[in-house]
Amino acid sequence: PRLGMAAEVAVATGTIVTPANRGQPPGRVRHMFKKLDANNDGFLSLDELINGFEHEFEKIGGGLAPHAKDAIGELFEEHAKVDEVNGKVLKIGQFARFYAVILFKHFDADNSGKLELEEATAALKFLTKPSSDSPPLQVAFPSQAYDESGGVKPLPFAWFWSTFRAMD
Repeated sequence: PRLGMAAEVAVATGTIVTPANRGQPPGRVRHMFKKLDANNDGFLSLDELINGFEHEFEKIGGGLAPHAKDAIGELFEEHAKVDEVNGKVLKIGQFARFYAVILFKHFDADNSGKLELEEATAALKFLTKPSSDSPPLQVAFPSQAYDESGGVKPLPFAWFWSTFRAMD
């Protein structure tokens, strides 16, 4: 923009969430980890992940997207660590990114590797807790996120991951 001219910024509204405490995984990650940990041993097995995610997404209709469900095994092999007692498992510290990838894949309906604005909105809505007394959150996208007509371009995982980590 020229000197004295304001840059254009688009604004979307949502629900305010508490800024993330970087010393621990976000609250929704800890909550989901506990829900998926069926035997309460503090670790997640591959079976707990598959069954737990399927159950959670059945609640919002339709179950986990097939391409997201297919990715669980590969991601588990990539992120899981071997525990002497429990075998190959995910610990809470490895679960945050795992969870973000599964959510991204689930809401990426066409499996393009990017979220359309509607998909991103649905993913963020899934992550936020509705509260009648919360003021709206204003989310601005950088100017490069817009196409020539002013619409939001498809959003990559890097955007989703930074947004996911910033929320608690």
